[in-house]
Amino acid sequence: MKHDQHGPQQVLRQSNERWLEVCASAVLDGQIAVLPTRRWYMFAGLADNSSVADRIFAFKRRAPSKSLLLVCPTTRWLDDNFTVSDEARQLIDTFLPGELALRLAWRNDATAVVRSVGSPVALTTVADGALGLLAATIGRPLVSTSVNISGAPVQGGTQPCISVAQVLIILAEAQVVSVVVDGGVCPAVDALTVVDCAEDSYLWRPGTLHTDALRHVLPDLDLSRAVSDALPRRPIAALVRRRKVT
Repeated sequence: MKHDQHGPQQVLRQSNERWLEVCASAVLDGQIAVLPTRRWYMFAGLADNSSVADRIFAFKRRAPSKSLLLVCPTTRWLDDNFTVSDEARQLIDTFLPGELALRLAWRNDATAVVRSVGSPVALTTVADGALGLLAATIGRPLVSTSVNISGAPVQGGTQPCISVAQVLIILAEAQVVSVVVDGGVCPAVDALTVVDCAEDSYLWRPGTLHTDALRHVLPDLDLSRAVSDALPRRPIAALVRRRKVT
């Protein structure tokens, strides 16, 4: 596929039975798709194609040191490539596919994907919904992150997009995405819950999963070390107002 115009080349409703075929073809061709989740719209591209991560980092103005999310095609792929503790296994069996991400240590040096998702520890998930279905259909891991500009408002940072209208505004002058899937408005209020299971297990970042649910599975899970990397960001509407003025 060639990018010969600004903005996404295709926008497909999730009710269109061809959306998965179109996205899989584009992603396997080295392109980037945008898919809906409960939380917000997410970029998705092949994890083992370094140029995909480079384009996402560049568009978001995000430092490559802030690694992307690795979306595994199956829990079996996750097991084969990461060290999974007993605590991690209980969380995986209970919450994945779903609203949980785990920080896990690689079993081996997976050089093709390490640069964009981190090493020796990566942020991993097995997603549900459109993102998980795409990864499972392709049978290869994806890199993913929210559709927005990183950083604080003074640096031009924006909130993650929760509708296709917002996605199209923020991508209007970019050539980074081939296809967008319209899944309506994303209703959830928070990010993925993240538990660090690389060494000892502890809540790394609170999110959509209730802490009581985590403690039900792991009664001794340490909640005291949780951090938030959330920054106040400009709403997408601010971009609309700015463009109308200029």
